Amino acid sequence: MITEYSICFNKEGLDMSNDLVWLTILRGAVEKSIDKLLSDEVLSTSHKLFDNMKPTIRNSDDAIFGYVFGYVSGVMEMTFANLNRSPTTEDINEISQAITNRMDEIKNRIYETKT
Repeated sequence: MITEYSICFNKEGLDMSNDLVWLTILRGAVEKSIDKLLSDEVLSTSHKLFDNMKPTIRNSDDAIFGYVFGYVSGVMEMTFANLNRSPTTEDINEISQAITNRMDEIKNRIYETKT
């Protein structure tokens, strides 16, 4: 399956022996995934979806945050699967840090788009 994310990670043309280049690309993919999910349209749809699941889901804001984290994790999992490799500890740390750096922004956007 070719996606806007996997195109960046084709096996040809990416020298993964250069850690700095690889980690920069990895961070960029995380950032792009988060940006996509923070659009008004996606967040509005997410609010409606999770609000309709009450009372099973008590806090739709937390559910949306989990959705964002899960989506980014899924994109990263597909990336590594397409490369036929497992993430290293350094890869996991880079992904985690990129998400952590934007946690406040993610939470604020979820709150701002709540109707």
